[in-house]
Amino acid sequence: MMEFERDTVPAVTIIDGGAEARNRFGHAFGSQKLNLTPDMVDALKQGKQLAIDIMDGEYVLFLATDVE
Repeated sequence: MMEFERDTVPAVTIIDGGAEARNRFGHAFGSQKLNLTPDMVDALKQGKQLAIDIMDGEYVLFLATDVE
């Protein structure tokens, strides 16, 4: 299996939801919304990563914290 990894870090902007998100960022080639559950937040606090399937396997996002 070929691995496609980039050393670049995705740009992250903290925004209010709703109209601001749609107006500022649009939908690009598609968009999805993910609400973090308390279990997900707890896992991040424990040093784990979330593997987020985007667009039914088209992309994946690995979410982690910098806190040790």
